Formats: sequence, C-alpha cells, structure tokens
Amino acid sequence: MIGLTKRQQEIVEFIEDFVATHRFSPSFREIGDHFGFSSLGSVYNHIRSLKKKGALVSEKRTPRSLLPERYQEQSRAAPLIGTISGSRPIETLEKVEMIPLPPEFISEDGESYLLKVGGDELIEEGMLDGDLLIVRPHVDFEPGEMVIALIEGGTALIKRIFPEPPFYRFESVKTEVQPFRLREDHVEIQGIVTALLRHYSS
Repeated sequence: MIGLTKRQQEIVEFIEDFVATHRFSPSFREIGDHFGFSSLGSVYNHIRSLKKKGALVSEKRTPRSLLPERYQEQSRAAPLIGTISGSRPIETLEKVEMIPLPPEFISEDGESYLLKVGGDELIEEGMLDGDLLIVRPHVDFEPGEMVIALIEGGTALIKRIFPEPPFYRFESVKTEVQPFRLREDHVEIQGIVTALLRHYSS
C-alpha cells in the first residue's frame, strides 16, 4: 500500500496472516511479541498511524477487532457470551465481547454466538482449553450433529445427538466412550456447534 513504511507494511501483512490462520485478530501484545517491540506503546503508535492512513480498521471498545481495511466489508462479528466446561452450567460473561469472523462462519440470520472452552473436560470431544465454539442457536438439528444441550441442574453437554423418541441418544466423537440416552423432556437443546476456532501459540 502506498504511503506505508516497510515496518508498517510488515505489520499489516502479519495481521492479515494472523486473521487467515486464527480467524480473529491479534492482540497488541501478540503484535509486539512478534516484532520484538519493547512496549505496548510502540504497538499503539504504529496501529494509530496505520488507522490514520486507512490501512487498518477496528470497532471501538471491541477487543480483537483489528483488521486490514480490505477485510472491513468481508467480516462480521459474533458475541462471545460465556464459558463452557462440559460438567457445569454455562458461565455467562459479565461483559459480552464481539469477535470479528469471516461471514461464512456466521449463520444467515446473524444469530450465531461463541462460547469459550474452559478446562480440559472436553478433550474427549476434541476440544481444548481456550478453544472458541461457534454456535447456531436453533433446536432443529440433523441426527449426528454436535449440539449443546442442557440437562438436569443446568449442566451443559456437548455431544453428537440422535433422536430415539421418547429419548435422545448422545455419543462422543471418540468411539470408546459409551453413548447414553436421556428422555427428550429432560433435555433442552441450546444450539448446534458449527465450527471450532483454535489459537496456536508461536
């Protein structure tokens, strides 16, 4: 882009690569660590300059919303509303955080939301601590889809679901884990897990 210094162009390219890999934007600290800046103030000054030049855009008071200008019309944001562990009720966040995502990750009605995996209890479902789950909040599902379901006491399950009226059969992605059944009237389907986002540390 015309008017950018070599370092500024490198920062824009780093953010582009980060978004392409992780599906969300890097934090100021991650940018600083990558380039070896001595302080977050140095990162802030570079980002402010790039915004003034129109190379970067972001949403006010929204973490991880920093995107190259050409991504602006291509991206949409979904709310991160809570944490899920697999053995406890969903812990809702006091402050909802909007996470920018490519439009193909969000349902057409725009109602998709995110939950963050907390702890290691969902490893058997291939989910690790810190993963972000994109959830479509509908009760209509196809047999074998991964759903989030609330059972007695508000405990949240993440399993593949198969209707067997008057029961639901729940299965893990790991075949060695025994499936189980629950009565339909004892289960509240919260939504379908449509994608998983994982951040790999460098």
